[in-house]
Amino acid sequence: MPVTNRKKKKKTHGQSEFAEEKHDAEIKPKVQRRIMRRLASVVLAVIATASVQRLYKAQQMFGWLYFVPERFKHLSLSAEEWQKILEKKKVLFIGGHHRAGTTLIWNQLRRHPNVVGFGNKTGSDFSEGIFLQDVYPSFGIGRDFQKNSQSVYDPNITILETVIDVFLESILIRQPVRRRLNNSMETTKFKGLGRYALAPEDHVHWTPELKQREINAHNQARLLNKFGYHWTMSKIEDPNIKILLEKSPPNAVLSTFLQSLINLGHCNNDKCWQSSTEQTNFNQISSAAIFIFMQRHPIATSLAHMAWRDCQGLTLNDLMANWVAVSLYMHIDFPRLQQATVIRLEDFADDPASLLAGLYDWLQLDPISETELTINTNTVYSDPNAKYLDQYCSSHYTRQDHAALQSTWQDAVSRFGYDLTSWGAACEKRANDEFSE
Repeated sequence: MPVTNRKKKKKTHGQSEFAEEKHDAEIKPKVQRRIMRRLASVVLAVIATASVQRLYKAQQMFGWLYFVPERFKHLSLSAEEWQKILEKKKVLFIGGHHRAGTTLIWNQLRRHPNVVGFGNKTGSDFSEGIFLQDVYPSFGIGRDFQKNSQSVYDPNITILETVIDVFLESILIRQPVRRRLNNSMETTKFKGLGRYALAPEDHVHWTPELKQREINAHNQARLLNKFGYHWTMSKIEDPNIKILLEKSPPNAVLSTFLQSLINLGHCNNDKCWQSSTEQTNFNQISSAAIFIFMQRHPIATSLAHMAWRDCQGLTLNDLMANWVAVSLYMHIDFPRLQQATVIRLEDFADDPASLLAGLYDWLQLDPISETELTINTNTVYSDPNAKYLDQYCSSHYTRQDHAALQSTWQDAVSRFGYDLTSWGAACEKRANDEFSE
């Protein structure tokens, strides 16, 4: 076979440049696509990791019920069935000021064998019923809604976390049932923790007169079915259970509305409850709704609010104004409630076992031994305001500022059994003691 010499044909300079350009044109899009795929995978990995962290944080804070869509978390009893249940049981609502001991008294009461309350992790903030229903608003309070509030700035939430929250809410099909009701308050700056009671009265003060259309059998069953899911049907049917317990501080501005709604169709001794607008003698029939309101010194309550991120940007005067407004609504509504009591956190801390025993007796619950009462209350701080008095004296107190605070709020505060003068005197004494040393 003849051997032929195959000489490679040399490319001219122009042909070489053209080939290189063609090669680059083919390679460049491939490299770009490869880079974009890698970048996308990195972004997805970051989002997935952050999502898992947020899901874990939500589970730790709110429990597994946080991931259950709201439309599945309810019983299916009719209003008539609930009215029959309430012939033998009562609903106890705990309300009052935020940071004033509502959770403390709730924890103490739900330990009693005749009482059933919600669990510690219901999928909402602090297992408060106001976040678990859609009959009345939560007034912009609660972590679920702070991301929708432009009046609250939270430096701990990043843009990525906000995107992840929206993403998780969409894939979990979690549509907060209260958003429809809270939208009615979007036009006012008075919403959220530490300021909600400063909204116009027709927004925040729910009474039978203002909300008569909302008092109906449908809403009664809707509310109790939402709460009943967390009480559980087995406990509701338990003959040993006498009290169905719910705790939300804003019950302080909802009490007369709740009393009329819960008592709708309630009959006892051949007499039936009527709307508060028509009821002439509340003692004619026992109420199926009972109320306990918690109060605390206004300065301590205000400073305790400041420790929460939702109250960043609020001044001591802002928080004092909200304290007075909540107290005023409680004071106005209290005479219209058939069975209600007010507890000062300071009084409870002085002798928690005796006060708790008195509450059991008032609620007609089975007595508890003194030993068990002592064990249940041994974690209660003897002076719950000491921390905030120290904080006030060291970080907020000056003679001029305290005089202005006292001039503005002393008369209003004294109506509810509290005094601002003693805190000023305590700060002065501390200053004198430090100077003498």
